[in-house]
Amino acid sequence: SLGQPACRTESGQRVPLVRLNASHGCLLACSFCGDGWSRQLHVVPGDDLAEELEEIEATFPQLRCIYIGDKTFGQSPAAVENLIRVLGSR
Repeated sequence: SLGQPACRTESGQRVPLVRLNASHGCLLACSFCGDGWSRQLHVVPGDDLAEELEEIEATFPQLRCIYIGDKTFGQSPAAVENLIRVLGSR
């Protein structure tokens, strides 16, 4: 069955898997992809990422997996730095 997305801990327990985006969009316009139609990349401010992560932690205290969902991860050094700062403080 395709229930709630989850991953497994070392003990095999299923826990929620949530998605966190540090940026949206793409600077490129590849012919095979629909994500670059605007050729703009929007970085989620670090404070907004931190707030979202706090909400995720409050909602899913057993959370052990976070999926970084940026489709163009690394295209924005600022987005990567925000993730490192926010996740590194945990």
